[in-house]
Amino acid sequence: KTFVPDLVISDFESFTWLFAKEHRLPLISIDNIQMMDRFKLGINIPKEERSNFKLARSIVQAKVPGCDHYLVSSFFDAETKKKNTTLVPPVIRQQIIDTKVSSGEHVLMYQTSSSLATVQQTLEQLPHEHFIVYGMNRDSTEGNVTYKLFGEAGFISDFASAKAVIANGGFSFISEAVYLKKPVYSFPIANQFEQWMNAAYIQKLGYGRHFAELHPDHIKAFLYELPFFKENLSAYAQKGNEVLFINLKKVLSQLF
Repeated sequence: KTFVPDLVISDFESFTWLFAKEHRLPLISIDNIQMMDRFKLGINIPKEERSNFKLARSIVQAKVPGCDHYLVSSFFDAETKKKNTTLVPPVIRQQIIDTKVSSGEHVLMYQTSSSLATVQQTLEQLPHEHFIVYGMNRDSTEGNVTYKLFGEAGFISDFASAKAVIANGGFSFISEAVYLKKPVYSFPIANQFEQWMNAAYIQKLGYGRHFAELHPDHIKAFLYELPFFKENLSAYAQKGNEVLFINLKKVLSQLF
C-alpha cells in the first residue's frame, strides 16, 4: 500500500501486469515470447506445427495485453507487424558478458528433458568426442561423457570453452550460445512452438542444426559442419545489453 512506483515492467508475468492496470500505471513489456504475435516470422511452419503455433500465439496475446510498449528480445531479425513494438537483442547475463571465450575440445550439453539412459547410450556412440553434460543431476564420468552438477561458475567456464553445444530449444541458453559464438545442435521439446521456432532460426541462420531428436548420426553431421557454423556466427555482433537500454530510455522519454 505504501509502494508508489512510476512505471511497471513485465517480463511476460501476469501479476506485474495486473498491478499496472489496477493502478493505471505506464506498462512496458520486455520478453522474447512476444515474437510469436508481434512479428512476421520468416520461416516456413510445417503442418504438424501449425496448431502448436496457433495455441502459443493465443496464449501470448492473452498474457500481457495493452502494454504501452513492447521490447521484444531476439537473436534473429524479423519484421514488426504491430505498433509500439521494438526488436532488441537478447538479454545477456553479466557473467556471460564478462567471461573469456575460447574453443576447447569438448561439446557442452545442457539437458533436462531426456533420460540419463538415452543420453548415455547416444553419446557413447561417439567415443572420440568428449561431452560435458549438465542438467541430469549427476556428478560422474562414464566413458567419454562427464556429468556435472550445476554450479554457475563451472557451467559458464565449460560453456565459454566448448567447441559446440547441444540443447533443446530454450531461448536463454540458445541466445547465450549465439552471443558466445558457439554452434548449436537444437532438438526442441515436442509441442513447444517457441522452442521449435528458435531451433528453426538457428538452422536458417546457419548457426547450427535443428533436429527432432538426439541421435548419434545427427551429432556426427552437426560436428562435421562446425567450420561452416562458426563462420556464420563470426558475423553476429551484440554489445552486451547496450541496445536494450538505449531503447528502454527512448521509451521512457516518450512516456514521461
